[in-house]
Amino acid sequence: IQMEQTQRGARSFDEANAAEAYQLLSEACALLASLAAQDLPSGELTLAQHTFAQVLAWRAVIRAKMRSDGQSLPAPVVAEGDGLFEDIGAPRSLTVERCLVSTSLRRPIEYPSGAARRGELAGAAVRLRINADGQVTEARVVARVGSEDFLEAIDESASSWTVTRRPDSQPNCRMEMTLLRAISFSFDQS
Repeated sequence: IQMEQTQRGARSFDEANAAEAYQLLSEACALLASLAAQDLPSGELTLAQHTFAQVLAWRAVIRAKMRSDGQSLPAPVVAEGDGLFEDIGAPRSLTVERCLVSTSLRRPIEYPSGAARRGELAGAAVRLRINADGQVTEARVVARVGSEDFLEAIDESASSWTVTRRPDSQPNCRMEMTLLRAISFSFDQS
C-alpha cells in the first residue's frame, strides 16, 4: 500500500489491495487480542500489546484512506464500526465484569495542515488508562503511522478524552481498565 502511493504518486489505493490489507489487519487484531490482554506487573506495554497497537494504527490508516477514496470496507468488517477500541491488560478484579464504555474527545484532533498538503496518511493507537471512577488517568500514543506532525496533533487533544459507561453494562461493573483506541486521520475529497 505504501509503495503503491509513493511509486505511482497515487491519490487513491487499488481497491482490491486495500480490501485485502484491511482483512489481513483485522485477522491480525483477532489473533493478537488474547495475547495483548496479558499485562506486565510494571504496566509497561508487552511485545504483544505493542504489536497489537501497531496493527490498530495501520488498520486505522487503511480504513480512513478507503473511506476518503469512496471505497467500501470489506463486508465482514463493516459491522465493527468506527468506534473500534480494544480492552488490553488483565483486569484488576477477575470477579467483577468490565463495564461497556464509549470513548470520545471533547476537542477533535485536527489533521495537521502541512501533512494534508503533502497527502500524508496517518493512524495511531492511544492507550487509555481509566480509573475506578471512570476518569482517564493516562492517554498516551503507543503506536503511530505517519509523521511527527500527527503525534503533536494527538498530544494537543490528549487531555480531552472522556469515557462514558454504556447503559447496556452490567450493574456494579468495573470501570477500571486499560484500552487501546485506534485513531484515524482522514480528510474529505474537497
